[in-house]
This record gives sequence, structure tokens and C-alpha cells, in this order.
Amino acid sequence: MILGLRRPRTGEIQALLAARAELPVSYRAPGAPAPDPPRGYRLDRYGLDLGSGRELYLRACSALRNWRMFAIPGVEICWPTVPLEVGRSVAVLAKLGPLWSVHPSRIVSLVGGAAPVERFGFCYATLPGHAIQGEERFSVEWSPDTDRVRYEIVARSRPAARLLRVPGVGLPWVCRMQRRFGAASLRAMQRAVDSGSGPGSPRAG
Repeated sequence: MILGLRRPRTGEIQALLAARAELPVSYRAPGAPAPDPPRGYRLDRYGLDLGSGRELYLRACSALRNWRMFAIPGVEICWPTVPLEVGRSVAVLAKLGPLWSVHPSRIVSLVGGAAPVERFGFCYATLPGHAIQGEERFSVEWSPDTDRVRYEIVARSRPAARLLRVPGVGLPWVCRMQRRFGAASLRAMQRAVDSGSGPGSPRAG
């Protein structure tokens, strides 16, 4: 992980991702559909009803495809031009106080479905060097029966550092940071679909 007092340069982030191109993800069950995480991992869900209508659903798909759910103060995705394809790697650039850090992940599966509920999204798993071990799934869905559009994040995770897994030591802080990101991502998606940007095809990639 890159950690320091200055913003990492583009070349440094590219080098970090290149060095991990052939490495396996650090989560042992990437993309598994099982609802429960492995022992020692937390399961977190965050969801928001974005509104109604298939046009809004298509805007939400477009927002996901352009990584708009990461439009959060202190957080950047490197880079929002990365297509949603299995095997693609991205990094999250985060700033907390004076510290900058970079956290790499790889897309391990795509979310899709047409009936009875349309779904679109992806799941990425952490790579070595990420502060967390686990995976996150980002998805939107539209139900023709109710006409409602929903955005959801499902995360299975634990801190990568053993010390931060200790209850009462670093774990409460990590959990608080994750909850803060989840809530901020919901707000970012709501802003994205409310911005009036044109709809896009829900096809990944």
C-alpha cells in the first residue's frame, strides 16, 4: 500500500497495480454468491431506494459504469475510465487528515439479470496492499412490478492488519470508516441519478 503525506503520482499508482497484475486477490472466496462471509469476516449491507422508472434505472447503470458511487470527498477511483470487466484492476485513492493512501482491487464478477428483476453491477475483491481483505458488490436493480430502482452495496471484509482486527483496538475505527463510506456512496449515487445525466446501456464493459 502507498501511504504518505503527499498525493501519490499517477505513475506510482500505475506501478502499484502493475506489480499486482499476476497476484491473486487477498479474499479467499471472491465472487461467491453465499450470503454469509467466511469466519472472521463482517457482512455489511447498505441500500437506498433511488426512485422509480426504467429511465432512472438506466441512469443508475450509467453512474455505476462511470464509478460515480465513488464521488465522495476524500475518495477517488483510479481511474473512472476503467471498464467493468472481470480481471480489470482499480485503486481507491483516499485522504484522511494529512495522510494519502492507495488501496488496490480487482473486478472478480459481474451482476446481471433481466427477469423478473433487472440487475446490473459488479463485485471487486481486494489485492495485496489493500488495508482491507474482502470484497464489495455494487449493484442497481429495477423491478417492473413495483417500478422502483434500488442501489445496494454488499461487503464482506476484515482489516488486513491483525492488530486492527482486535475488538476494542482498531476494529471499531475500521467499522466506522466503512459505515461512513457506505453512507457516502449512497448519497453519491442519489446525486448521480438526480443530476439528469442521460441513460446508458446496462451492459457491462
